[in-house]
Amino acid sequence: MSIVDNAAAIAKGMSITLREMFQPTEVENYPDGPGPMRGAKFQERFRGKHQLQRDENGLEKCVACFLCAAACPSNCIYIEAAENTEEVRISSAERYAKVYNIDYNRCIFLRVLCRGLSDRCDYAWAWV
Repeated sequence: MSIVDNAAAIAKGMSITLREMFQPTEVENYPDGPGPMRGAKFQERFRGKHQLQRDENGLEKCVACFLCAAACPSNCIYIEAAENTEEVRISSAERYAKVYNIDYNRCIFLRVLCRGLSDRCDYAWAWV
């Protein structure tokens, strides 16, 4: 190809870009877009998200036992434990999860993990 052909191709591409740049933007009002099917729709394979459970007194059920982090096959759960004090009670046990992070990029959303640990961690985390 010659330099003239290359320059013509670039000019053609830039003309399309400049033409589209001055067109009005069309935006869909997500999730309440137009049409009869309004609102956000979950995909068929959506498995839920983690939610911290609390007891009847409002205290966290998670006692930072690290069972979920140890059992997670994708190694996406990170926990830092801290001690409860008499002045500040976060959970009913002597420890609580000061930091509880789940890397959702690595998470494979195993509900089996929650069910398998239920007898030991008392459903500290549930799926919603």
